[in-house]
Order: sequence, then C-alpha cells, then structure tokens
Amino acid sequence: MPPTPHHPTTPSSTLGRRTILAGAAALGVTAAWSGAAVAHAAGQDASPDTRPRIAVTDHGATGDGATDDSVAILAADAAAAAVGGVVHFPSGTYRGWGLLPTASWEGPGQGTAVIQSARQVHGVDTSNFLRVVGATGLTYDRLTFDGWVTEDPVQWSAGTMHGFDGAVPFILSGASGVRLRHCTFRNAYGSPLRIEYSHDVSVEDCTMRRARNPWADGTYVTASTNIRYRRCHARDYTRIGFVAENQSAEGTHDVSYEDCTASGGHDSSILYGGTEYNAGFWSENSVGSRYERCTSSDNTHFGFIIASGPYTRGAATAVVSNAVSTGNPAAFKVSSWGNVPVAATLVNCTARAGNGVAKAPSAGFLFTPRYNADRVTISRSSSHIPPTLSDPDTTHIRVEALLPAVTAAVAVSDCHLIGARRPAGADDVRALGTYQGTITLDRVKVTPRRPLQVAAVDPATPSWVVSNTDVAGI
Repeated sequence: MPPTPHHPTTPSSTLGRRTILAGAAALGVTAAWSGAAVAHAAGQDASPDTRPRIAVTDHGATGDGATDDSVAILAADAAAAAVGGVVHFPSGTYRGWGLLPTASWEGPGQGTAVIQSARQVHGVDTSNFLRVVGATGLTYDRLTFDGWVTEDPVQWSAGTMHGFDGAVPFILSGASGVRLRHCTFRNAYGSPLRIEYSHDVSVEDCTMRRARNPWADGTYVTASTNIRYRRCHARDYTRIGFVAENQSAEGTHDVSYEDCTASGGHDSSILYGGTEYNAGFWSENSVGSRYERCTSSDNTHFGFIIASGPYTRGAATAVVSNAVSTGNPAAFKVSSWGNVPVAATLVNCTARAGNGVAKAPSAGFLFTPRYNADRVTISRSSSHIPPTLSDPDTTHIRVEALLPAVTAAVAVSDCHLIGARRPAGADDVRALGTYQGTITLDRVKVTPRRPLQVAAVDPATPSWVVSNTDVAGI
C-alpha cells in the first residue's frame, strides 16, 4: 500500500469570518495611499483597479522587522474591508500573529514587502499566524509571506525532522473566488501555502519555498474544487512540491497546474524511519487533476504521482500532458489503493529517470495497480535511461501488481524509449508481482535501434498485444 499523506489537521472548517466591530468612519480611516492602479485577475475585466488603498503604516505599522505590527495590520484590514478597499504594505518586514484578513492585500512588488510570523511555535499552534477564512472575491498580490521556521539541523535524523518551530505562512480556508498573484510563500512549518475547503481559487506567478517537518509540501490542497495554479514554482521541501488530496467527505476535484515547476525535495521522513516520500507533484484521493507543461526535477523519489485512495469520490482520474520529469528515480507513477480504481492518461511526457533510492525503483513510467478497473494510457511520450544508471532493475516501463490476479490495462502507443544498450538481464518493459492484465504496445521504438525487450517476472502472466513494434522476450 502506498503511504497515505498525514497532515496536521487545521481546524479551519469550524471558524467563521472575523466580525468587523467598527467601520471606517469609527476608526477614523481614510484612503490615505493612492498608488498606481493594478490590473484585475486574469480572466476578469482589465480596467484599472480604483478601489481605495489603505496603508498599514497609516495605522501605526513600522515594517522594521522587529516590532509586532499585528494591531496596526488588523486595523488597516478592518478599515479597508469597511470601504471595499485594499490594504497596502510599503516595502519593509511586518511581524504579526493572529492575522485574519477580510480585505484584499497588496505590496509594491519585487518581494520587498514581507509579512512574517512573530512567533516560532510547534504543532497545532503553527496555523495561527495568518488565515483567510470564508473570504469571497479577495486578491493577495506582490507580497512575501514568511513563517519564520527555525534553521536546518547540521545533520538530518528522525529526531530533527520533528524538531522545527515556526508557522504556516498562508492558510486559505472556506474561501471562494480568491486570487493569489506574484506572491512568495516561504520558511514554513508545514506547507508555505495551504488551501482547504475552498472553491474557485487561482494561484498565479507564485513561489513556495523552504517547507519543513515530515509533512512539509510546497503547497497543499485538500477538500477543495476548481483550484488553478499557473506559472508557480515549489522549491526546497521535505515532502512534496504540489499536493492535491482529500481526507474528508467534501471531496477534491478539478485541481489544475499549468507551466509549474517543482524541484529539490529532500530529506523525506522515509529516509529516517518514517513513511513519507519526496515527489514533485502528487495527486491522491482526487478527481480530475490536470497537469500541463509542468516540470519536476531532482527529488529523492518521484517526479509525478497519480494515486487513488479511500476518500476519492469515484475513480481517481488525471491527465498529464507535455510534462517533464528529470533526475527523479521514478519519473511518472500511477497507483491505486483504498478499494478505489485509478485512471491516468499521460500524453507528450518526457521521463528521465535517476538512480533509485529508499524503496523508489528507477523507472520512466511506473504503474502499481491493485484493482482490475485500473487504467493507464501512455502516448506520444519518451523515456530516457542515461548510461550512468547502472542498476539492471531500471526499466522504461514497469508494471507491478500489488494484489492477487490484477487484470488492469496498460496501453502504450507512439512512444520512444531511449538509452544505451542495457546490462545483461535488463528489460525495457517489465511486468512483476501478480499482474495478469493486458499490456498493449503500438508503434513503440527503441534508440539505439534494437528490438524492444519485454519480460514478465514469475508469477506475473500478462497478455501482450503488440503492433507496429519490434519486440523480443515474448
């Protein structure tokens, strides 16, 4: 059974929106800052944004990186919410805690306005730095959110994995129509950006980096629908770059990623006796996940993972197109568990496997079905095995059943398998475990030119359907 991601539960679904007790007039607030107008979110009217700007410095915020500016930030937010305005943060570092925004926020750009946690805490308290709860139609633009997590250990271990203190930089909960643009989320206890119980959220041109603890992802989505990432980047995390999953009845579906990159997953807990792996992109318990022109590189274990699970509403489905995985031992993995089938389509994908470590066998495309209804289709894709990969177990395509007599289907068409001549006993396509399904190979070629080497490792007894392909080993 593949590992189930275990995340610290954020009790967001029980919280209502913060009540504004005083309007702008009562607070003596005016739209004191009138910066240049900014464009609306992509897909909306691009006319100038004429909402009033409320500067946090006009409410006493210092931005000096030392003072706790929480009271001033909350006052500016209340004033902006009262007049339908935007909170503006001039360049500086604003320390805060217990921030519950109810208005849109923006900075001057270039990452020069930083909102940083004023506390380094542990466990459930880490979710109390900044939470946007129940918001509708808000935007957060050109800001850096910093969870002030403690420094890395000199040497990683099972103990140090749990030894971090800090905060989650940004939690979006129970929200709809929210836009996050040109923001950086960094130095997190857990995920720098967490989205839960939300709908219709757009994350554009954002960076998530330095996520710490055994469940630390660049960005994490759960129990949410219609979440869109565009041109976003996850870096330096101790679990996964981009995660979409579901651990509740609400369901997660229609999460999409376009032109996103994930790199540098390291020191996952499985290396120190835990259960969590590194990966660039991971969809689990989700329906309708989509990846377009995304790249995963230099993670300890996996590039892309599509998995079902017991909380999936129907079959877990995903389409991965024009994606690249490089330097990850298993480039693309499709897996099922929890009595729920998985169906994945991979089109125009490029796999460049790396050397396998810690239970992640090297493979361009890895399929681990548990149920007869599982399906994976790979078309117009390529797998590259460089000469530096000396492990004879490295395969371009590996199908390994994990329950008895699994008849799941694999279809491979118009694919190109590239690599130097393999070591003795190495295969290009290999079936293992108790797999008894059908593997269809159509127009599959190998470079350097030679017959495609296929093999079934006892007790696997697959059926091979081959056309327009030179095959050996059947």
